[in-house]
Amino acid sequence: MSASVPFTAEQRAAIEHRGGLLLTANAGSGKTSVMAERFVRAVVDDGVDVGRILAITFTEKAAAELKERVRRRFEALGEPELARATEGAWVSTIHGFCARLLRTHPLAAAIDPRFSVLDENGARQLAVAAFDAALDRLAEEHGEAALDLIAAYRPGDLRDAILALHGELRSRGEELPALPPARATPLEPRRVALAIAQREAAAELAGAKDGKTVDRARLAVAECELLLERIAAAEPDAPPPHPNEVAALALPRNGRALQGPGCEGYRDALAQYVDACADAHAVPVHALLDALLRDFAVRYAEAKHAASAVDFEDLELRANRLLREHDELRARYAERFAHVMVDEFQDTNPLQLELLERIAADELFTVGDELQSIYGFRHADVELFRRRRRALAEHGGAASLATNFRSHAEILETLNVAFAPRFGESFTPLVPGRAEPETPDPLAPAGPRVELLVVDLKADWQSAGLVAEGMAAPAPLWRIAEAKALAARVRALIDAGRPAGEIVLLLRATGDLAVYERALTDLGVPTYVIGGRGYWSQQQVRDLVAYLAVLSNPRDGVALQSFLASPLVGLSSDALVQIAAAARAGRREGEPPDPWWVVTASERLLGELAPGDAARVAALRGWLAAERAAAPRHSLESLLDRVLARTRYDLELLRLPGGARRLANVRKLMRLAREHEAEHGRDLRGFVDLVMELGGGLDGSREEDRESEAPVEGEALDAVRLMTIHRAKGLEFPVVCVADLGRGSPSAGSDLVRVGKDGRVGIKLRALDGGRARPAFAYDAIGEARARAEADEEARLFYVAMTRAREQLLLSGALPTDPWPQWKPGCPPMTWIGEAFVPEIRRLAAPEREGRGILAHGGVEIAYEVVRPEALARIEVTTAGAAEPAEAPADPAAPVATSAATASEAVMTVAPPAPPVATLSYSALADHERCGYRFYLERVLRLPPVADRFGGGSAAGGSGAVRGLDAATRGVIVHRLLEESDLVRAQPPDAELVRRAAIRAGADPSPHELDELRALVVGFLASPLRERVAAASEIRREQPFSFQLGGFPLVGVFDLIAREGTRALVVDWKSDRLEGGDPGEAVARNYAVQRAAYALAALRDGAPEVEIVHCFLERPEAPVASTYRQQDAAALEAALEERAARVLERDFAVSDEPEPRVCDGCPGRGTLCSWPLERTLGHEEGRLF
Repeated sequence: MSASVPFTAEQRAAIEHRGGLLLTANAGSGKTSVMAERFVRAVVDDGVDVGRILAITFTEKAAAELKERVRRRFEALGEPELARATEGAWVSTIHGFCARLLRTHPLAAAIDPRFSVLDENGARQLAVAAFDAALDRLAEEHGEAALDLIAAYRPGDLRDAILALHGELRSRGEELPALPPARATPLEPRRVALAIAQREAAAELAGAKDGKTVDRARLAVAECELLLERIAAAEPDAPPPHPNEVAALALPRNGRALQGPGCEGYRDALAQYVDACADAHAVPVHALLDALLRDFAVRYAEAKHAASAVDFEDLELRANRLLREHDELRARYAERFAHVMVDEFQDTNPLQLELLERIAADELFTVGDELQSIYGFRHADVELFRRRRRALAEHGGAASLATNFRSHAEILETLNVAFAPRFGESFTPLVPGRAEPETPDPLAPAGPRVELLVVDLKADWQSAGLVAEGMAAPAPLWRIAEAKALAARVRALIDAGRPAGEIVLLLRATGDLAVYERALTDLGVPTYVIGGRGYWSQQQVRDLVAYLAVLSNPRDGVALQSFLASPLVGLSSDALVQIAAAARAGRREGEPPDPWWVVTASERLLGELAPGDAARVAALRGWLAAERAAAPRHSLESLLDRVLARTRYDLELLRLPGGARRLANVRKLMRLAREHEAEHGRDLRGFVDLVMELGGGLDGSREEDRESEAPVEGEALDAVRLMTIHRAKGLEFPVVCVADLGRGSPSAGSDLVRVGKDGRVGIKLRALDGGRARPAFAYDAIGEARARAEADEEARLFYVAMTRAREQLLLSGALPTDPWPQWKPGCPPMTWIGEAFVPEIRRLAAPEREGRGILAHGGVEIAYEVVRPEALARIEVTTAGAAEPAEAPADPAAPVATSAATASEAVMTVAPPAPPVATLSYSALADHERCGYRFYLERVLRLPPVADRFGGGSAAGGSGAVRGLDAATRGVIVHRLLEESDLVRAQPPDAELVRRAAIRAGADPSPHELDELRALVVGFLASPLRERVAAASEIRREQPFSFQLGGFPLVGVFDLIAREGTRALVVDWKSDRLEGGDPGEAVARNYAVQRAAYALAALRDGAPEVEIVHCFLERPEAPVASTYRQQDAAALEAALEERAARVLERDFAVSDEPEPRVCDGCPGRGTLCSWPLERTLGHEEGRLF
């Protein structure tokens, strides 16, 4: 061929091969060029018509790129007619091909030719409605058994499980999925085996030496004997005991006397009988789940049929059925396509492969790389790639492209060293193939091109000043620390000359993407988020949804409060409190408070509000009621546009950092409203309900908000890109930062039901009482196989991420470093990535080591650094001179001073000294009370706490610190569980719910710690205090408050506040370890300031009386209560003002009583502090050692 393109020998071999071929193409090996050239040569050299070649790509973007390359190649060969013919070529995604096939043959496919393809949100909306109807039907038909199932498994979890299972089974070819039959373990042989083992264990223990452990074992064996007797006396059809009842008879593991063959045999037999009992109890659960799945599948199919719509699985299923049931049609397409080419073959599912094989015959050319198979969550099966490669290799139909033309040789060699052991025989080493310029790259790093940044997860980040006083942390503190450390490294690269647009930050998930973006923008680094999810939780979206909700239902209290607090109205928090109080005071007996009436009609309100708030409410009254009355006459889009114009909210957004993206999100909401109206009519309430379902309400509580933010900037923007690894597939960047490697892997342990590829089924058996969930049938076996597959896919995911880098690669994540954890499936990827790149990281990351350096490994060098608070402080000092973020544009309506006198006055004015802190909280006041000088060092100067150097305890917990779950994280988990608990029904959380809460808090507790956490929550739910709270009214949890204290804001959060008649009840949960101490003494010693602040906040809110209850969850039966009345408010205020005044007056005196409890971790200990070191350690002076 003329106008030839230079190809390597391995590329030419793939291009010129005739017949079926599977091509394994390493990252950056030029596979798209090979596909395009193979397409062109089939037309030019072999005379195949352009319309007789079918090319399947993974995305529409890839299809467009392939078409463009083919068109340009034809033009280069002087074939303009062929170039024009490519516009009609069969180059598309698999779903695009299926849709084209079905629209071409609608009668044979029995489908409306005008069918629409549902997007993810549209499909979910229909699916949720179908599930709700199926669940109602299940309850009607199966009565109490179905209600028990719903209570134990919860409707939301059932819905997620059924929808996920439905999608998985349909990807395997089942149009109306059903559960495979359950194969329960026979009970009687297991019971007999247990009875024999019980007698042998009893005989063995009878001869053992007495002791507490032996006594407990004897008791368990004796109780087992009683249980076996009860089973033997039961009716033949009586259900077996619950597996949790049997499991409670297990023997302790400790003690030499319990290690004999009799005890071991008993343990094995008991475990097997537990499994058999779980299977027996799971049989009726299986039947109910199967009925629910079948009914849902039918209802969902009917809903789609009624809407003339299909989802993506329907496209594949119906196209496959069309070709399967119409052999003449299949033969016609098989004859039509002389060549079938498939890109990204490693991410194919069984149904797609079956479809392709029906029309490709022996001319199927597939390209892929099993090491880049990362779509298992979409039911892709990498084993299909492996099997086809093995089969074709026997006949010379397998080839490979190993040469990488993208990355610098040093990066490739490092990746080979790191990943070869991880992937084993399936790994094809990356061969450097790009030509390096003769002149050195001025931006090349002075050191290694691969860097590892490890943040010590267990360091004392609580005192490192990562979050402003009084502000809630948006993520675990260790993740904020990692984001700051990585941002500082990126800032340094930009300062050294690297354009921001050449850097990308990749994450596995978008949940904390905003944390990394904020860390970058804080250092003046421009950012561009591509496809960031969490759209419905964006504040500007929630503001406008709240407004629409108020138009739809003005007595929606949450929506009204959100709307009033938003910039659309802009009321202060004091005004919101006053409105709520006025609504409560003015409510009629038997009716709820009516804040809408207060806002729109109360005569007294305007006189009680501060002038600014009164003006805003008066302005609101001028238009809100009229706008609500006129709402039915306006389109949904117009309603949004009108409120933007009236309030100038769009200008307010543009003044904020990232204003263009915020406004783009607003425009996207308007577009979604327009599309909803086009499909469903002018239904304001329906649109509000839909977005509430998608976003989890105005609090954004839905854990998985998958909707992407609106795109704004173009690809040419000079800004650091932030995106998921999946979105980066097929892209490349000079500098790649792979972040958040400390995030635990998504766990399959929460699945309610599993179906293996071999047809086995597994169920997680949940107990109504919230006890431990038990695996039934093949649940564990399927889970183990999935865990291995997910661990392998995770490794491939990070391989894909790292192979995007051309010049430099940065890896960062947080992990406990003392000791470095052992890897197992589900662990954070940094566990194995750290050791893969720096084999000695386990030793080098120890606290006593320097924690930074360069390590030579396998012929390559890798730079590493372990970040702790003191290192982060050093990094931040290094970047202190970085460019500041651009200021927001000035208000165009604001007056501008122009006179000389005004300018002169501005120069001569001396601003008063700023207060030492921005806000105060009761914890800040308590810290100041303990030691004013330490308060000054940590909260004013922001010096990080120091690690223990003197044997006096750790910075994190002092001498009383305990190993394992730190106190702060323990408190976060317990508070979150109590916040989400139903205090009326008092259903205790199961172990899985506790584990999820721990993961969300960034923790990985042991089974013992999980049991302890659950016990704390269960103890409160079973307490008289919980019953009292349940009987109260207006219960609010995690309720923030703020009030002025001597002209300064004091902020805090009530764990729980409720009403008992006219009295306010405040409950504060304490997860402290009392260690035998008295709860009352603990409150007096540690929480007196908090108690006073709580009381004054409630009294200022108008409560005539307030009771403050501190409930130590280790002793929920012994709450510590104090009651305050309005006449106490002055004394409380005076006491708190006296404490606050010492802070505002900069009274930072050192503590009169230095001791480890006060001094452990203090950055001034032994250096800046006036006390001798030995006094701060609790030793006599002069007796340090």
